[in-house]
Amino acid sequence: MPQKEYNFDPHAIPADLLAAIGEVAVASAHTEYVVELAIRGCGRGDITASKGMTARAATRSFESALNSLAASATVDADRDRLGELLQQISYGFERAAIYIHNSVCLDPQTGECLIATRGARGELSGELIPVTAAEIRAEADFIYQGGIALLAFLMQKKLLPTLRRSARSPAQKGQPSRKRRDRRVVGE
Repeated sequence: MPQKEYNFDPHAIPADLLAAIGEVAVASAHTEYVVELAIRGCGRGDITASKGMTARAATRSFESALNSLAASATVDADRDRLGELLQQISYGFERAAIYIHNSVCLDPQTGECLIATRGARGELSGELIPVTAAEIRAEADFIYQGGIALLAFLMQKKLLPTLRRSARSPAQKGQPSRKRRDRRVVGE
């Protein structure tokens, strides 16, 4: 019996499905940024000085760091609420990974769109999950709403990182800015 073939060419995938996957990616990136803000805010740093707390970290590391910082921050009474928000966000990131890190294909016989998932490490199995643009958009909305709920929580508890008033020290404020150097292109 011949094996069924699927079309993995991205140009064959309907535009509305590709757009929905893009919405998942954008919603996931936004929610990840809010988690970064939460880490910086719970760490009580200003927004620029605390950038090192979140530089080049995986999403799982963000969640662990936020849980640790939240334990030491002033959210004792609301730790359960923060835990619920983090569970929602964590689940959203798991769902986003399905759409962002797996292949999309088209069944040429039925026209159905499918996500081709990979098995776990060392496993040769995977599965084909039928999807629609509406389902993927609903996932994108869930992911985005998780980030917005966390942002509202941070604002309510005054846990957003502070902005620096000035990048220049008080001693430098009376001095004019440094003169710009002339940059020349090599070969002129």
